Amino acid sequence: MREKIKGEKIILRRYESGFAPMLYEAAFESRGGEFSRWMPWCHENYALNESESFIARCLESWDKGTVFSFAIFDRFDGEFLGGVGLNQFNAQHNFANLGYWIRTSRQNRGAASER
Repeated sequence: MREKIKGEKIILRRYESGFAPMLYEAAFESRGGEFSRWMPWCHENYALNESESFIARCLESWDKGTVFSFAIFDRFDGEFLGGVGLNQFNAQHNFANLGYWIRTSRQNRGAASER
């Protein structure tokens, strides 16, 4: 799996431990309301150590080849936009689950639909 993928508007990068503060900031901004309805991990008391733990699990899963998670960045201003990942691989039928989220302040601007 490639560790970096460039689109016209976004860049996907394999999570790195140094991304934890950016992940925390985006999650803190987005917590509660409609966002948390679909992303229950992003609760009112979300803390930086949860971002750090999440990234550690992402790195471990990537190394095992079971989950491939990426941070989404704006290609032009470098802002952390959210995350996307492939998981629940089905070798028999050759498919996987695709999950993603975009921080509240950057939703509805085409980051999730970027090709």
